[in-house]
Amino acid sequence: GKFTTFAAYEWTLGAAEAHVHRNLIFRDMKVPDYPISALEAPNTIELYKWIKSIRKQGATVMAIPHNSNLSMGTVFPENKPDGTPFDKEYVESIAEIEPLVEVFQAKGGSEVHARYWPNDEFAGFENYTYDKGQTERNYVRFALKEGLAYEDQFGTNPYKYGLIGSTDTH
Repeated sequence: GKFTTFAAYEWTLGAAEAHVHRNLIFRDMKVPDYPISALEAPNTIELYKWIKSIRKQGATVMAIPHNSNLSMGTVFPENKPDGTPFDKEYVESIAEIEPLVEVFQAKGGSEVHARYWPNDEFAGFENYTYDKGQTERNYVRFALKEGLAYEDQFGTNPYKYGLIGSTDTH
């Protein structure tokens, strides 16, 4: 009969086609008066700036990317939202702000897809995808591999994630 709740909300960018979602979870009730939306933070650069600013004010908050399987490659992109290549500062921001990633929920698995990992006998389990925008970059397994290359380049792995499963039933 006991459970713990967290102050939290979902930051959503481009819900019509590509699902670029982050669940923002607060450790305690040190929360801003108003959450930031994609109108004020139209990309992850701005979202990370906002998160860092409210952390300086005493909030303890993290972002969890989720539903990457429907992201059209935008959750684990090859460039920053402004089109420039990843740099040390951006990679460090991802690692600091996003310690977890969702690998499964009601809208299917985001860990792997048989189209990209045909030798994995479990890669076809509970996949739910749109054919439009289908890319290897939609999947956490790709990010885990890519993170190792960023670690070699910048000394930080932005995708050294803990893994969660969720319902997304709101």
